[in-house]
Amino acid sequence: AALEQYRKQGARRLDAETLYEIGLTYDKIGLYEEADRQYLEGRTIGTELQDSALLATGSLYLANTAWYRGRYQAAFDHLEAATKEAERAQDPRLPIMIANTRALLYWTLHDLDKALVYAEQAVSLAERAEIKEEIASSHNNLGLMLRERGKLDMALDHFERARQIDERQQSRWGLGYDHRNIGIAL
Repeated sequence: AALEQYRKQGARRLDAETLYEIGLTYDKIGLYEEADRQYLEGRTIGTELQDSALLATGSLYLANTAWYRGRYQAAFDHLEAATKEAERAQDPRLPIMIANTRALLYWTLHDLDKALVYAEQAVSLAERAEIKEEIASSHNNLGLMLRERGKLDMALDHFERARQIDERQQSRWGLGYDHRNIGIAL
């Protein structure tokens, strides 16, 4: 319904943002091809509007769906496109999300050295930007990599930092993720 209204109003940016939200819904239920269609349509609008934030966001979402399907080179290619647009976008969330996604990709590929570099970068960027949700997510991701390295005390410290933030933010999803990670690390 929102998409129809925005289209009637000619609100192209809102069209793209809504398409991304629809894509994220498909993404969450594993319908990645449908998610990609939404992301690509949103990115087309970003191109029309010459909107770097929309372009970076679309590329980031496409990187995630490629990663989920084991299309790692495509994921890295989309991240490169996202990185270039994010530099122009001036949205502090984008570099954090890109660094986290890169970290998780390398973690998936069992390249923990690179994964840790990007996970630490994400924590640093998130803390500098003071974006609580991104700080929690970044600490969780760094904890995953440290747990994989066998550094359980350090991993637990990062999971606990994430839990404290998510508790203050009253993020039920975040808290569920935090407790799961803490439980596995114990």
